[in-house]
Amino acid sequence: MVQNLKYYLMNIKDNYPLLLFFFTLLICFAFTEKNNFRNHLVNEKDAKLIISNYLNTLEIYCEDYKDEHRIYIENHLLVHPSTYFVNDIYGIYNYECEASLYFLNLKQNQVKISFEKNFTIENCEINGEKIFGTKVIKTVKEADGTEKKYQEFIQLFESKNQIKIVSTISNLFQDYETIKCSQEPIANSVKNKKECQIFDQAEKEYANGNQIKALEYYKLARSCDKNLSYIEEKINELNTVSRIREAITTGNNLFQQKEFNQALTFYNVAKQSEILLTETEKTTLDKKISTCQLEISFASQKRSGDFYYKKKFYDKALLAYTKALKYKPADLEIIKKKKLCEQKINGNYIKDSKQHILYAQKLIENQKYGKGAAILMKYRQSDLLNGKHLFYMAQIIDNPSSRKQVKKSLNLSNRECCVIVRQLITEIEDKNDGTINMEDFYFFKSGLNGRSLRCK
Repeated sequence: MVQNLKYYLMNIKDNYPLLLFFFTLLICFAFTEKNNFRNHLVNEKDAKLIISNYLNTLEIYCEDYKDEHRIYIENHLLVHPSTYFVNDIYGIYNYECEASLYFLNLKQNQVKISFEKNFTIENCEINGEKIFGTKVIKTVKEADGTEKKYQEFIQLFESKNQIKIVSTISNLFQDYETIKCSQEPIANSVKNKKECQIFDQAEKEYANGNQIKALEYYKLARSCDKNLSYIEEKINELNTVSRIREAITTGNNLFQQKEFNQALTFYNVAKQSEILLTETEKTTLDKKISTCQLEISFASQKRSGDFYYKKKFYDKALLAYTKALKYKPADLEIIKKKKLCEQKINGNYIKDSKQHILYAQKLIENQKYGKGAAILMKYRQSDLLNGKHLFYMAQIIDNPSSRKQVKKSLNLSNRECCVIVRQLITEIEDKNDGTINMEDFYFFKSGLNGRSLRCK
């Protein structure tokens, strides 16, 4: 074979036209296969990864209620943290609630969530509306040990060329039975759906009598549908609901208890029917809503700031505290913590952190994988890591032989390592900052499909 190779090399000039022809064919074939591969990933494989990440991360979150897992779900897996989830927790007052509130209630009520392992991404219809997602078996365990099993549909939606979770539907309620699914795989045309699918969803929810969800979808459709006057008419029409004063009374009771998230839910119901209120009642309601929104926004930024401050990521903590002070400029605790962050940043915090990260990168490139990845993991929640760092971590933690030192250093279980790898994959795609060859990343990602996307 070596002699043959030498012969062809010696005669390369004579065979140049033929060689060029075959080389061109090879490039065309590779380009076509790459595009086919990428298109396929954007659909069923990406959908499976998002669902797998959500199921695994939610289960892990409910073990110790670590904020980093809640933040990951809200920032990387959902269309928006305020997207609506079905209420299956005792103590939440509505048929459905915002996802961020749902996660906080899991923690406050010490509720555990688990899912059965198998799932299939399917094309489905609900009242004639084409949707896609997966049906899962969900177990909800209350703090007193009571367990209930539900069937839940997790609906996916394409947003900014990425697949995200848009809502959940449960057999706790009637509309679950209207979901009809097929076993056919998702076609490679998720991106070719109507420009404003959310408008069609609004129409279907309206026809089905789900006024709250229809109103939310119509509001979202304002930004992408040309028929704006019709949408505004529907929004105005849906601002009429029953039992408005009962909602205000319930909201007031929760407001007095400083349960601002739940109070706002009832005030928003009342706000939808403000045409039934007097001008005085409208003014009072608007003030209560503004106060709730301020308190919720402040608490959210404070939680984020405290989370990053505890992790010693002072740059991200400073950003969160600065936002918190926009809501409450005179809050002494936040002012003090903001000054401490500024002192750390004005010192050697950024410089030292970047040097430490560079040292970790060199360790990895010198084949000291575990030690280098363990250092990078400590900076994962900061804004100082790039796509290459995340890719290094994903590869090292995914490998059983090289993950040992990371597990020992950070006290992680095999299951947590598995979940973190899935999370890192999503973060790398979101970042896509040009620091790695994305084709290498896609092939690494596709290799995971040889194993279960669920972490045991």
